Amino acid sequence: MIIGNKISLRLVTENDLQNLYNLISNLNNRGRYFPQTLMSEVDFKKKFYDTGFWTEDFGRLLIVDKQNRIIGSIYYFKIAIYSDALEIGYILFDEHSRGKGYTTEALIMLTNYLFSTKSIGRIQLRVSLDNEASKKVAIKAGFQFDGVRKAVLFLDGKHVDLEEYVKLRLHY
Repeated sequence: MIIGNKISLRLVTENDLQNLYNLISNLNNRGRYFPQTLMSEVDFKKKFYDTGFWTEDFGRLLIVDKQNRIIGSIYYFKIAIYSDALEIGYILFDEHSRGKGYTTEALIMLTNYLFSTKSIGRIQLRVSLDNEASKKVAIKAGFQFDGVRKAVLFLDGKHVDLEEYVKLRLHY
């Protein structure tokens, strides 16, 4: 477990599976910027039992409050087979938890953990052009704007551009 000031990050346990699946599969929890793809419960649980949602190329941690309630999830994944760079994604399921600094704290905690345990040179975030909240999270967490990537996400029936924010080991 990675313990912060307002929240903690912890690995998913078997006891979390049903609650986490319900949170992830509820499209109303995702807000307008998170991809709307669904995964079957069988596939979701199989991934957990195969990997525990934790491998060299992908890891999911739960964002929990001081009462150990799941309020969100943050995860990393490898960008490409030829690169050691990682990308981070995050979501707060509970609307009432948004805007309180939890995501920024989670992003800082995971970024610090990844740079201290993995030989990576780059961590990036991709943010929808009009997602001002995530842009603020990226900047507060020390990420720098690195450009716009064209047509990289299919959202609301169309391909959309994303802004990329990056933190390099050199600046860590």
